[in-house]
Amino acid sequence: GRTGIDQIDVNDSSSLTLDGVCYDVLMVGVAGSGEHDTIGAPVGAISKSFLETLRDKSGDGLPDGDALRSFRSVYIPYEAAAVPVPLVNDVTVDEYFASIRDGVAKLTTFLESRVAQCGDQKEKIVLAGYSQGALVISQV
Repeated sequence: GRTGIDQIDVNDSSSLTLDGVCYDVLMVGVAGSGEHDTIGAPVGAISKSFLETLRDKSGDGLPDGDALRSFRSVYIPYEAAAVPVPLVNDVTVDEYFASIRDGVAKLTTFLESRVAQCGDQKEKIVLAGYSQGALVISQV
């Protein structure tokens, strides 16, 4: 499987479908407040740890004790507005909640595409979100 963490563009069909490939495990990250256009450090660390857990420990080319063949980690870029703090930033409460709605819409589009494409192949999807990203996931 791949070891990089790729950004999903929900407006690009090859990105949305991951070039037509279905995976045994697909981890989808949603970053926290202020971490737009990145998976963010906390979710990136979870992705790295998850991959290391699945990795082959015995050197035989297969994950130990599992028939897992492929893993991919991606993230959903969305506005990820900073948390509104008076006198600290100029983000409004409306902008913050609009950011969450943006993340929900993009994550929903991606997940619906994956289920339509890979549902019969039993692709397992792991969702990982931090801060605002966890709010996004909780609303999908």
